[in-house]
Amino acid sequence: MDWIWFCIWSTISFAASALLVLAFSNKKSRAGADNVPPGPPGWPVIGNMFDLSSKPHERLADLKNKYGPLIWLRLGSVNTMVVSSADAAMEMFKNNDLAFNGRTITEAMRACSYNEGSMALAQYGPYWRLLRRICTAELLTNIRMKETENVRRKCIDNMVRWISDEMQEKGGGGGVEIARHVSYMSFNLIANLMLSRDLVDPQSKQGDEFFTSVSQFLEWGGKPNVADFFPLLKRLDPQGIKKKMERDLGLALGFASSFVKERIQERRKSDKEQRKKDFLDLLLEFQGDEKAGEPAKIMEKDVNVLILVRYMLD
Repeated sequence: MDWIWFCIWSTISFAASALLVLAFSNKKSRAGADNVPPGPPGWPVIGNMFDLSSKPHERLADLKNKYGPLIWLRLGSVNTMVVSSADAAMEMFKNNDLAFNGRTITEAMRACSYNEGSMALAQYGPYWRLLRRICTAELLTNIRMKETENVRRKCIDNMVRWISDEMQEKGGGGGVEIARHVSYMSFNLIANLMLSRDLVDPQSKQGDEFFTSVSQFLEWGGKPNVADFFPLLKRLDPQGIKKKMERDLGLALGFASSFVKERIQERRKSDKEQRKKDFLDLLLEFQGDEKAGEPAKIMEKDVNVLILVRYMLD
């Protein structure tokens, strides 16, 4: 009996301590709140989390009518400013872009240091400017698109053939998962641009594992995580999202790493000057301007992330 009461009081004490810590954290988050845009009052600890309802876009439209184009919300321990007009957005992100160039990174996207190598998530600075320069000069140019036209056409033709073959096998009696074939096509497109050959097909185990890992990676990346709103819970990872993200993102990056290791071996065995260089060669040969704050070279883990991002773009 004494043991039961001990467990009960221990649970109550732990819960009370947690609430006090969260309340103190929220009090700190409200520091300087006099110089912020207007917004609805929040509840202790949770703030305005439950004010957004199941249709936050409609609720935010109502709040805009009441408080104006700039709204201040407190989501758990995280202060959030909502911009609801084109004029306000232009003022912030065009006229004052350097003052508002920071990015809030979710715990899931910190897995495997993914945020550090992604242009969409990396913090503004010399390395981010380097990533932007590489993408705009090597990935998103008209010349590059024309050079890869035949490769893209071949990969799309293969995808259409795979879908047709699966439909014939099922005899019209079952559905075809188009997303899986699109994933294989994108995977092979990247492989052709970097290794000049296909790597997967609908019957390959590798292609199925890659499709599954990327699908799971996208799911965990978009899943609401309580640790993002209460930073004190980050170490605990109560929903296990970051752990699952590290597992599935690690698998996806493992495929990208195989590209890099294979190309490094090829470069050691062949004449670099006679080979036609591609995007991966550019990353491996990159030499940064250290005077401008750029790294001397791009680390292998960041090359892996860039390859995965390239897959996402395609």
